[in-house]
Amino acid sequence: MEKKLFNTNTENAVISALINDFDNCKEAFSLLSVDCFTNHFCLKVYDIIKNINNSGYNVDLVSVMAKMNNTELSDLISISEIQPNAWNVFRHAQILVEMNIRRQLLKLAATIQTNAVNLQYDIVDTEKLIKDKLNDMFNIGISTTSTINDEIDKVFKIIDKNKKVQGGIISGTGTGLTELDRFTGGLQPSDLVIIAGETSQGKTSLALTIAKNAAMDFGAKVVFYSLEMSNTQLAARLMAQEAEVNSKKILTAALSDDLHAHIANSTWKLSAANIFFDDTVSTKIDSILNSIRLMKRSCNINLVVIDYLQLVSSSERGMNREQQVARIAQALKNIAKELNICVILLSQLRRDDNPRPTIHRLRDSGQIEEAADLILLAYRPEVYNREYDKPFQNYSPYGSAMIYVAKGRNTGITQFVVSFKDKYTLFADYIPTDYVPTNKDPF
Repeated sequence: MEKKLFNTNTENAVISALINDFDNCKEAFSLLSVDCFTNHFCLKVYDIIKNINNSGYNVDLVSVMAKMNNTELSDLISISEIQPNAWNVFRHAQILVEMNIRRQLLKLAATIQTNAVNLQYDIVDTEKLIKDKLNDMFNIGISTTSTINDEIDKVFKIIDKNKKVQGGIISGTGTGLTELDRFTGGLQPSDLVIIAGETSQGKTSLALTIAKNAAMDFGAKVVFYSLEMSNTQLAARLMAQEAEVNSKKILTAALSDDLHAHIANSTWKLSAANIFFDDTVSTKIDSILNSIRLMKRSCNINLVVIDYLQLVSSSERGMNREQQVARIAQALKNIAKELNICVILLSQLRRDDNPRPTIHRLRDSGQIEEAADLILLAYRPEVYNREYDKPFQNYSPYGSAMIYVAKGRNTGITQFVVSFKDKYTLFADYIPTDYVPTNKDPF
């Protein structure tokens, strides 16, 4: 039997509650929109209630009656005599929202069916249909409006959180790197973070370290898109970080029983972390954006890592590479804001005679800098047989790296040294050490 996607009795009950006890039904009211009502009379009354509330006046039976025609008053009074309690109203409002979403899905499905049948045999038109309708689907039921009161409440929640978490240091999601968290307050929702560096400077390692720490120590839900490495290779590198074992050995060597046991014992907590991989998407930005929206809906992810920008492509025609990269960076910034998540995007730097990284060496587009909220540049002087510049000249370049916060929209810039264990591709807080280069592996 086909399930009805409307219920007049539920609509009447919700309208009655809003008229009789609006102050205690504001949470239910916030869920609703005009599309939630299929009964014409209920829709009209809801619209009147919304206008009265938006005007700053009290919502009650008298104020609503003043906006109605005389011929409609008897119907309004009849509805107002229904007396659901506030808890039931919230559940009833949820039911109306769910029915509305399903009606929109059915309408969208019919449109897709019609368009799919009538399309010419052109791959570009087909891709555009998929892109447009996926965007329509993900936008169904999503409200993007808020009041100043809503945002003030969010600010106070952040203030309260700052008091509780590590003495007020972290307001976002921690990275596990103390100096970075102290300076930035952690990874902030709606931010686009760029991690950049030349080849072999540890961009992917830094992103994996941050993703692992965020998931394991701060409860983040992370999805990783690697356009270069397989999911298995990424998992092996995360295991190598946690167990401090060479990742190549994990994948290629015949492990001893002791080493096998050590890895198992060291990574059991990692296996329970909310870290997801998706290598089924294409390199096209629209495919990645749709996957992110799906992961937000299905897994409520709050951190995205994309490795790396120069492998992402745009399906839009007539653009040079610099314009494409600018469009990709802005699209990722937009989705970070839309879904209230943090997006980490890895990027290469143009080579230079001086390997010390600068923000101006971001490859392909100066507009990456404009879209980003935070830019981190990784630099390992050991790779170039160099020492650190002042004022870090006393730090050993072996087993360490410099992180430059080259842009912080809300923080400013800084730089600090961290430890880097090359064999385990692991970044950590800097600990002075007598480390010297060696090929000896503890395992």
